[in-house]
Amino acid sequence: GLTAGTEYTVSVVTVSGGEDSDAREQQQWTKAAQPGAITISEVTVDSMKVAWAAAPEGTINSYNVSISPTLNVTTPSVSITGTRQHIFTGLTAGTLYTVSVVTVSGGEDSDAREQQQWTKAAQPGAITISEVTVDSMKV
Repeated sequence: GLTAGTEYTVSVVTVSGGEDSDAREQQQWTKAAQPGAITISEVTVDSMKVAWAAAPEGTINSYNVSISPTLNVTTPSVSITGTRQHIFTGLTAGTLYTVSVVTVSGGEDSDAREQQQWTKAAQPGAITISEVTVDSMKV
């Protein structure tokens, strides 16, 4: 079989009457291998750190990483080179996010690897206590 994320040259020759034609050639990349497992850490009310394992084979030009509060919604992605982690900020507290990581190799993107993660819930507002008696209080 072929290797994911690799550029190949396809050469075709016509044979007729014992004679070969000139070759017609075309280069084509195979689809990039999907990135490895995603690890999400350092989750706060408005941020999370995303890391992922490398695609197992082939040329890797970059990774496209995106985050979305809804499944199947296209959001702008961040192109990452030279590292396999990214910190997303400006998120909303108590929200389920879908993180998507795609390997880019020669213009042929891999299938996305996805993982979901909730941000931490926001801290409640100030507590007001009143009407305190010997056996009760209003909160």
